[in-house]
Amino acid sequence: MTDTLENPIQVLVIDDEASVRTAIRAALKGEQIHADAAADAKEALALLEKTSYDVILLDVLMPGTDGFSLLKTLRENGIFTPVIVLSGLAEDSSMVKGYGLGADDYVTKPFSKTVLVSKIRALLRRTREYTAKAPQRPEIICGDLLLKLDTRTAQLSGKELSLSSKEFAILCRLAANPGEIISKERLYREVWNSDKTDNAKILVYINRIRDKLEEDPSSPKRLVTDWGKGYHLNP
Repeated sequence: MTDTLENPIQVLVIDDEASVRTAIRAALKGEQIHADAAADAKEALALLEKTSYDVILLDVLMPGTDGFSLLKTLRENGIFTPVIVLSGLAEDSSMVKGYGLGADDYVTKPFSKTVLVSKIRALLRRTREYTAKAPQRPEIICGDLLLKLDTRTAQLSGKELSLSSKEFAILCRLAANPGEIISKERLYREVWNSDKTDNAKILVYINRIRDKLEEDPSSPKRLVTDWGKGYHLNP
């Protein structure tokens, strides 16, 4: 199967096991997907300074800086490349932690080549479709919140916010319609491109956004829950 997207897919594989890196790169090469590889956080950050990737495949259990710590560093440093976490940990708590730190998807080892390639393509397609469907204006302003669509960056009262690609997409939909109640179903359909709503996953992202927007996330004034209906954003 060849790449049907407009541009070739560039992937960064971060895993401390050489055999895993080799196997993934070979599998992706067979799908006409280019992949670079890094054995640890230091190598990964060096590659990310030189190259812009479409998707990052990130192992959790690595010596030194583990995958979750690296993911946190990436988001804090303004690297919002979509991330698929690769992990041998199947516990819900591990998945929730990954999503909470800004991961876009989670794959439990062992996984098949077909599943991995499908997730990469689906994630990238959603990202590109969102970019294509984004309002044709350079920015969205909602009170003291500024969202720059061309650079996919956000500022609150002039201070830069660290947002994952999903957090940014959710915030864009709410900020473009200030005061309007946006249902969970609509958010999930538009951000995850799925008609099957995952309420727990949405809540993780909403809480992450509140941590960055609210003075007191436990008593939100900006991103408000409308019980049984959805959420709305106050200017």
